[in-house]
Amino acid sequence: MDHQRIIRDVTADLPAATTALDACQRFVTALARHTPAAISLLLQVQGRLRCVAATGAWQIFSTVPPKTGIVGRVYATGETAVVPDVAADPDHLPIRPDVTAEICVPVVDPAERAVGVLDLQWSAPVDLQLWRATAERLAARKARRQRPADEIETDAAGESGTDVADEVEDSE
Repeated sequence: MDHQRIIRDVTADLPAATTALDACQRFVTALARHTPAAISLLLQVQGRLRCVAATGAWQIFSTVPPKTGIVGRVYATGETAVVPDVAADPDHLPIRPDVTAEICVPVVDPAERAVGVLDLQWSAPVDLQLWRATAERLAARKARRQRPADEIETDAAGESGTDVADEVEDSE
């Protein structure tokens, strides 16, 4: 796997994006050309993690409370999660029933504050340590190009999906 090529391919088209949502979608689409993983990019918007771009899954959670699931844990702690067996992680929120492994990395702003997460989930064997390095570098580059959350919110208005908050609150 050529990490430099992946990073170059994923970030090359970002300057052509006309909106923050467009940049996020271009980012995820380009990354999907290099891995069969289900990919989600969630950004903090009005106190919640909002999925602004995704591929590889037939269902997504449109929003997730910031401390819910692996994505919430990564967002809250700023620490990358490498999960070789998602069934063994009590924080895993299943999107696809066949997912076996996950890497979730924080997307941080220039002041090192978490603004979101990049989440990759696989259903086949994968070298998680190699993908961790690539995902961390990509998330860092995405953050440098990130536009304000209010622009993301405006761009993403009206997008639909499942809100995990009600499901989580009902189970507590």
